[in-house]
Amino acid sequence: MVIEKIIEIDAPDWAFWSALCSTGYQLERGGYYASNWLANSSINWIASDGIQSHGKLLQIKEMQYLSYLRFDNEKRNQVVALVSYQIKKLGENSIVKMSTDMIKHGGAIEIHVQKMWLDRHLLTLNNLAQKIKLQHMNVLHIA
Repeated sequence: MVIEKIIEIDAPDWAFWSALCSTGYQLERGGYYASNWLANSSINWIASDGIQSHGKLLQIKEMQYLSYLRFDNEKRNQVVALVSYQIKKLGENSIVKMSTDMIKHGGAIEIHVQKMWLDRHLLTLNNLAQKIKLQHMNVLHIA
C-alpha cells in the first residue's frame, strides 16, 4: 500500500532540506534523523519521546531526493516501508512529494494513522522551512 502526499512548500528547496535533515530543529520537528547522509548507511529517527525507528539510506541527492528503508523495530532485518522525499524548485517555493510504501502493514487503522502522521509531518516541515527562510532573510538584511 503506497501512501503519497504532494505539498507546495512556501520556502526554497534548501530551507526544506535543512528542515528535514538538520539536527538543530528537533524540538519543532519532534525528533531528528541520525545519519551520516551517505547511501547504504544507517538512518535512524530519534523521536523526542525516545521512540526510535531504524532504517537504511538508499539514495540521497542534497535538496532533490532522499529514500530509505524503514525496518521493524523488533525484527531489525525486516523491512516494513520504503520512504521517499522528492523536492523540486517552483520559483521561490518548492514542491515536495513524500511517499511511504507500506510493505508490511496491519490494515486500515495503521494506514489511516500513517496518513495522518504524513500530513502532520509535512505541515511541520513546511512551517519549519518557512522559519528557516525568514531567519536567513533576517541575517542577510542585517549584513
